Amino acid sequence: MALEIEREIKCCHANPVMKQVYEWCTEHGKRIIIISDMYLPVEVVREILTSCGYEGWEKLYLSSESGYRKNTGRLFKYAVRDSGLDPKKHVHIGDSWRGDYFRALLAGMSAYKITRYPVMSKYSGTMGLTREGAGQYGKYQRVINNNIAPGWDEYYQYGFEVVGMMLYGLCCWLHERFAENKHDKVFFLSRDGWMMREAYNELFGDRAVNNGYLYVSRNSLLLPRLWMNPSLANALEFVTTFEFLDVNQLCDILDIDTAQAYKVWQDCGLALDEKIIKKLFINDERVNKFFGYFKEDIIRRSREKFELLISYLKQEEFKGSVAVIDIGWAGSMQNFLGECVASSDIDAAIHGYYLGLKPKIFIASSSAESYIPVELMPCLFCPALMEYPFTKIDGSTKSYTSFGNGTVIPVLYDYEFEGTDDKFYTAQVQKGTMDFISLMSEGYGTEHVDYPAAYARMRKVTKSPSMREAVLLGNIHYINHGRIEYLAKPAKFLQYILHPGRLKVDFVGSGWKMGFLKRLLKISLPYDKFLHFLRSLLEKRYS
Repeated sequence: MALEIEREIKCCHANPVMKQVYEWCTEHGKRIIIISDMYLPVEVVREILTSCGYEGWEKLYLSSESGYRKNTGRLFKYAVRDSGLDPKKHVHIGDSWRGDYFRALLAGMSAYKITRYPVMSKYSGTMGLTREGAGQYGKYQRVINNNIAPGWDEYYQYGFEVVGMMLYGLCCWLHERFAENKHDKVFFLSRDGWMMREAYNELFGDRAVNNGYLYVSRNSLLLPRLWMNPSLANALEFVTTFEFLDVNQLCDILDIDTAQAYKVWQDCGLALDEKIIKKLFINDERVNKFFGYFKEDIIRRSREKFELLISYLKQEEFKGSVAVIDIGWAGSMQNFLGECVASSDIDAAIHGYYLGLKPKIFIASSSAESYIPVELMPCLFCPALMEYPFTKIDGSTKSYTSFGNGTVIPVLYDYEFEGTDDKFYTAQVQKGTMDFISLMSEGYGTEHVDYPAAYARMRKVTKSPSMREAVLLGNIHYINHGRIEYLAKPAKFLQYILHPGRLKVDFVGSGWKMGFLKRLLKISLPYDKFLHFLRSLLEKRYS
């Protein structure tokens, strides 16, 4: 218990104002006496003070040692009597009105009340936490409040306060699961696994399991598996349900040249701007005719890409008990990897660890675990909102190529947001996130985390955003199967009244439905329940 409290205090650090006062007193040779209501052993408190840089004080008076408390005033009287100090010549500085200010005045001292947290957190969310979870959430709250500086960039602060806290909990969970399952190989999948790996290695250092970074993406894995089952339904299996699809998205998925595809698409009786719901898309005779035209070429290229993928996996020693770490949601990449490995001579059993998984996933539940419990996920979980802070600022994996010496390297797409504000926003969020991870690594260490507590802030933002949060994050773009969309940026309400069809397109294209509704209606409503109802209607309609 003492060790846990010690870590908590190290994590909190001193109030910045208090630290400035301490440094001034030290510089000017003033007498420093510490009076505290702490109930830890005096040896532990001395170690904590030393580790936080507090040295040169004269006396230490603790409630645990004296039996007296500041709140009653008796600890002040005891300190005055024991030290022989003249109370009229001393000022007591603290952040509590009763214990630090009024009781010090009654003991004859001067007193100064400092602000507990010079800059307050912009985010909070303890909804649904147990008492234990709320207590641990309070630790993170104090860490954040004691380290926020005025004038922080809003995206940096979002990373520091929200994403960093969630990532810390995720890394601690991963380390526990790795220790229990003892995998032969651990791979963080590109690009979403990049910052997870950075944070995990920084937090655990020499204690981290040996891990690698695997260049894969849905596109790089989808085509190599199509020769096994060359159907349109198999090609579109990972596409989000109820999405509108068009020729550009299909070309992106199947890696078909658009110049040739446009003509074939039109020859099949389809308009170039025609958008079709996925379920209808798969069963549309015109679309299947289009797919049939390219089918043999797709099978040929699929086999070629399959051989390169298997060579790359062998090169990275993808074998034995393999753990893969990714953002998650549907688990499609683990499923695709499993299909390809099963059709090769690689002997590997793949187990996935994910930030979150939908209730309906592609992979068997016994081979995948989710950090965020399903019961805590909002309806329509907004994977785009969760992914962008983690995504490496680099191109996605397109395919693989081989050199003469047999080395296989990944071929990357260009980074989608090069030269845009989105690149700056993402970089700021990631910097804030990693600064929080560094703080926890240096001042707090790592221990078991109550995972709902670490996820609480992100859950609140995702499920019930404020208008400021909806605007801040909603203006960020994401890639929706080849199309660039806003996370949550609706048009004016009047425009949707005049053009209701546009509302449907914009809402479906939004990557963050709760943020979209918040910006559109500008009031607080149970949007999560509304979306759950809407989703139920859609499932009945298209089932």
